[in-house]
Amino acid sequence: MNIRISKYNFELPLLYSPGFWLFLTTIITIFIFKIPKIKVWESLKRTTKQWTPFLFSTTCFVAVAQLMVYTNMTNTIAHFISLTFGRYFIILSPILGGIGGFLTASNTGANAMFINLQTQIGQSTGLSPSLLAYAQNVSASHATMASPSRVMLGAEMYDVKEKENELLRKITFIVIGALFIVAVNLCFYAWIIT
Repeated sequence: MNIRISKYNFELPLLYSPGFWLFLTTIITIFIFKIPKIKVWESLKRTTKQWTPFLFSTTCFVAVAQLMVYTNMTNTIAHFISLTFGRYFIILSPILGGIGGFLTASNTGANAMFINLQTQIGQSTGLSPSLLAYAQNVSASHATMASPSRVMLGAEMYDVKEKENELLRKITFIVIGALFIVAVNLCFYAWIIT
């Protein structure tokens, strides 16, 4: 069961989409627990209010990434980085992914911005594009936790706003450690195993 829009080269296989199953589970839950319509409506309004900024920002990240690909900017930047760092880029790959995650507070946004660049650099340097895609994804995921907007949201949810700076310092230290571990693993895999 696929949704296709050939004009935009879009295909969504519903049965393989986690979002479809979450939506289906939500609908079933409403009926099983007999949740009143007013609560469903209030929840839908709150969710839409929280989701709208994320949808807008992620759409912008994806649009900028696609613009960079179509204007050949990604290829130009990848070529420059490949000439400058060569195979040693593998050490910098987690840093680039981490910067994306930190700035966007979204793994999706970070990958939209940098995954094409990472894989292009891999092709140019002879490094595994899959390995650099792994570095991008893992590093961005870790670094989103140190994003100021995420820390602020967590501090607000648990009513510890006065500890926001302390939380940001601690989680940033943890993220730097995680990025270091990712870089070590990448180097080990790239130079020892392959």
